[in-house]
Amino acid sequence: MNSPIRTLHESAEFLRKTLGIKLKAVSEGPGVEKIPLQKAGQAMIDNSVEADFYNLPEKQIKHEWPDVPCYRIKNAYVVGDTGQIFLSDGSLFLPTFYPHEHLLHRMKVRRPLPLLARKISGTVFHLTGRNHENRGHFLMQHLPRLLEAAPLLEQHPDHRILVAPGHARWQKRYIGMVGHDPERVIEGTQGTLLVEDLLYLPHIYGAHALVSVDLCRAVRDGALRLGGATASGSSLFISRTDAPDKRLLNEEEVVEGAREILGDVRVIHLGQHSLQEQIQLFSAAPVVMGPIGQGLCNNIFMRDNLIVSLVPGTSIDGHMGNGHTTISALACENKAITLCSRSMEAEGNNRSNWTFPIAEFKQQLTRLMAHPDLEKIRQRLRPRA
Repeated sequence: MNSPIRTLHESAEFLRKTLGIKLKAVSEGPGVEKIPLQKAGQAMIDNSVEADFYNLPEKQIKHEWPDVPCYRIKNAYVVGDTGQIFLSDGSLFLPTFYPHEHLLHRMKVRRPLPLLARKISGTVFHLTGRNHENRGHFLMQHLPRLLEAAPLLEQHPDHRILVAPGHARWQKRYIGMVGHDPERVIEGTQGTLLVEDLLYLPHIYGAHALVSVDLCRAVRDGALRLGGATASGSSLFISRTDAPDKRLLNEEEVVEGAREILGDVRVIHLGQHSLQEQIQLFSAAPVVMGPIGQGLCNNIFMRDNLIVSLVPGTSIDGHMGNGHTTISALACENKAITLCSRSMEAEGNNRSNWTFPIAEFKQQLTRLMAHPDLEKIRQRLRPRA
């Protein structure tokens, strides 16, 4: 439900469009300082298990990330839950949409209402943006921005961290997990903020929608410190039966097939577990599997384990190398693979519910678990209860 202030902003934007008042978008302007921060780099990530499984010649994935500066903006307007940034002259700051500036014509933009702006003094680090409400995106794409900016934030000991309205409760836990003080967190507004000194680091992910290897491991190490040392536990199946889409319709049958091959497999719904419990479960599991979705992003809590993403379709093209599953797991020193249903069901529709034929699933999982590089993982499997 829209708040009254949000409705007011949208009404004002409709009036501007009706009157033909054009939006001015700029990449620089008054009060903007560009500070070099992330340097471009690349890493070769071992993907031999998946390559061997599919008889592919390339056993490594090349992962690259770009140069990204941080912007320091004086008297910036920050609008709405995604934190769209406007300069003091009212122009839209185009890096707000980086790396999708070319899609501005498709973006919903609500300009500031300066007379209604809530003022915030001091230095504020901007930690909201597109997909901020999705825990996987926050963990994999937004939180690393805070880690990359840490040396700069040390120069501003009284800084605060701006998150989207209504999300501080859970995002504070992630922020504390990576060593930042959650008491510095402040919530934005559906309306307009006027921030005296804004630090804005755009998205820093590379071609696979994934940040650098070092940042992936920094998030993982922070998680493992929070979760604590945990002995080897059950393998996990991450259920999507409570999800609005992309549900695996024969989940119970697939789980039973997994137990025949892996032994003890525990089905979990992430919403029923605290962040610390999730870290402990994932870090202890020799094998984590499930239908592709947000829950598998927690592979960043793992090291020396195996993650198996289940996807619909006749080919892994379009799934293999997905940064939020395969590459992030590999970057954090795990083994990873994507298994496809080899069925036309849900082909071309990545939001549909689907079925993984059980005979096909069991054949693929059996062949996978025979790979010689998985010997240590096989030794950690627990017998079926």
